[in-house]
Amino acid sequence: MNQLLGAMVRMKHYVIVVSLYSQMELTRVSHNTYSLSILIDCFCKLGQMGCGFSVLGKMMKLGVEPNSRIAEALSLFHKMLEEGIQPHLHVYNTILNGLCKTKKVDAAGRFLCMMEDRGFEPNIIAYTAVIDCFCKNLSLKEALSLFSKLKEKRIRPNTITYSCLIKASLGLDQQQVAERLLDEMEDNKILLDVVTYGILVDWIGKKGSLDEAKNIMDTMRKRGIEPSTAGFRGYIKPNIVVYGMIIDALCKLRRFSDALNIIQKMRNQGIEPNVVIYNSLMRIMFLINKDFIAE
Repeated sequence: MNQLLGAMVRMKHYVIVVSLYSQMELTRVSHNTYSLSILIDCFCKLGQMGCGFSVLGKMMKLGVEPNSRIAEALSLFHKMLEEGIQPHLHVYNTILNGLCKTKKVDAAGRFLCMMEDRGFEPNIIAYTAVIDCFCKNLSLKEALSLFSKLKEKRIRPNTITYSCLIKASLGLDQQQVAERLLDEMEDNKILLDVVTYGILVDWIGKKGSLDEAKNIMDTMRKRGIEPSTAGFRGYIKPNIVVYGMIIDALCKLRRFSDALNIIQKMRNQGIEPNVVIYNSLMRIMFLINKDFIAE
């Protein structure tokens, strides 16, 4: 099918190709990167650049990564501007999403600024995408700067925004920054979700310093997210993976009784411990027994 479509494009039968794609959609024939790229090319040659961007957005949503399509999308975008065509907000968001997914950090930051300059106010989803891009690039300073900017514009950050920043802060051993972000979440009544909580617990489990791990545990407890409380303030119930991280962290802190309490709460909720959890308990029991013999 792709060979046929490619041949029709070379013969400049663009309208027929677009019509065939519509028929393929109706019969639920699946598309791949190559076939969707042909469709984008046809829309562009027909002057329907907005439709081309819509297909590009669909490719990204479906997880079909367009080969070198970001450069082409930017070229198409600038062509629209040169011809006096004002791209729709959807076009801006599609390109921004593509830049972030392909880890073009600086380009994503510049593109976000260009959106603002052209009168398109990015929403929290757009800001969070770029903040996450900065965080994954370990550019925490730039991420925090953009975070401050969106707050100045009175755009309310969400749990995902904070989770990105907290994860990056802890990954770079910026514990005070993470604690300040947690304070902000509490002040703004933004609840931690299972992702944020998992980030904190995972960091505790990996942390070599027990004193620092205890400090962050104390900070969590002050915010009403004591690891032994089931349900995350009654809103989200942890699954076995999160429970496992909590128990492992408690075992590393030698809080054996707290770990047992967690297991009891798991069973009360109908969740049975797995082999990973039992291994954590066995390790702490071995250490306690070793300390007892040494004494």
